[in-house]
Amino acid sequence: MKELGRLYYNVLQALNQYNVKYLIVGGFATNFHGVIRSTIDLDLWVDKKGNNPEKLFHAFISMGYNQSSCKEAITALDKDHLIKIPLDHDLVEIMDDYIIRMDFDQAYVNRVERNMDDITIHVIGLNDLIAIKTKSNRYQDLDDARKLKEYRDQEED
Repeated sequence: MKELGRLYYNVLQALNQYNVKYLIVGGFATNFHGVIRSTIDLDLWVDKKGNNPEKLFHAFISMGYNQSSCKEAITALDKDHLIKIPLDHDLVEIMDDYIIRMDFDQAYVNRVERNMDDITIHVIGLNDLIAIKTKSNRYQDLDDARKLKEYRDQEED
């Protein structure tokens, strides 16, 4: 659990236990793909199709959240496209296609899976990560995209 931290480990373990389709995006994915920078949260992109929201609901319950809070969170994700889960000094942000501006199904096919701290994590693929960061107007994302491209180009040489 050294690499993920307890909260992130517990969240990812719950998502895996309930077979939630998710991808790690944001700063953690940037670090995963070789560009090291500090990040204060774990950004997760979840599929909202089919029964995935129900699976997400059950994953929340398994983490100790009460049913009404879980229902509110799922409703907020549907309405606002983003939910923030603060716990202690950590933060998990769960977002959908509207925020990411990419097709989840294709990105899920392109994902990278890795065993880390005894669980399998699902990380957005490098080229898809570059694409979503390039679409952003945030300086940090644009800088990440530039560095990720440089890293990718060096690895290909």
